[in-house]
Amino acid sequence: MEIGLIEILIAAIVLFVVLGVLYALFQREGESLELLLELAD
Repeated sequence: MEIGLIEILIAAIVLFVVLGVLYALFQREGESLELLLELAD
């Protein structure tokens, strides 16, 4: 299967959005993330 430019653009946009959301969570809710990491361990 060939990967077209559209698929690449969609994948890039999805990655950008996910990274943006994670960055926002780290910025705003660092304490909550620390608690989640502690629970994960």
